[in-house]
Amino acid sequence: MIKNRVDNVDVRNTFEFEKSVIKRRVLFVEQNTEATQKLLEILAEMPRYPVTTTVAPVDVIEQIQINQFDVVIIDNSTPQPPQWDVLHKLCDILRELPIIVLSGDESQGIKALRIGAKDYLIESEVNPRSLARTIRYTLEHSSVLRDLKRAKLQEESAKAQSAHLLDLSSQLKAPIHVLLGFTEVMHEGQLGSVGCAKYEDHIADTHKCATHLSSLLDNLLQASDAQTAQ
Repeated sequence: MIKNRVDNVDVRNTFEFEKSVIKRRVLFVEQNTEATQKLLEILAEMPRYPVTTTVAPVDVIEQIQINQFDVVIIDNSTPQPPQWDVLHKLCDILRELPIIVLSGDESQGIKALRIGAKDYLIESEVNPRSLARTIRYTLEHSSVLRDLKRAKLQEESAKAQSAHLLDLSSQLKAPIHVLLGFTEVMHEGQLGSVGCAKYEDHIADTHKCATHLSSLLDNLLQASDAQTAQ
């Protein structure tokens, strides 16, 4: 069963602050009812950091529209020992979302990071301020990583495009140079007179088109090099 809980907008702030507030959508993966209630009470007390929380058990996660959430909190502190297979599964399903793990101790938290979580909190030490800070840090860190990944993909795409253009240019340059050389030989009559004025015009047009194509390729390569350098 999926339950929507906690809507903790801090009404004590000014109207200017309210306009700039972005309410974060938190998915809490429930494994223990008592721990869930405790966390919801903490979320409700978080200062100046409004959230809307949806609580769902592990077995319905695959049915949830994941893109509706900003961050996921998973209680992995109970039952003991921690259910690492569950965490592995959730990290695989929720790979696009930053995951925070509630752990029983620091060693469990570090193991959660190695599995795929973005951050962890020790359950006995959680308070409204530390939870708000962890959510903020996790979201900002994930945003930076997404930006870096996007920039890397753009860079790789630009390099691939440049390599493709270079390969295409090398393939086109050879026949273009043949056309240029052949038309120059015919135009100069190095192997004998063409003997027809109309043919002379066709030769001149062919030479002009080949020169234009060669110039276009050079300009295209220069533009590609300049874009890659940026």
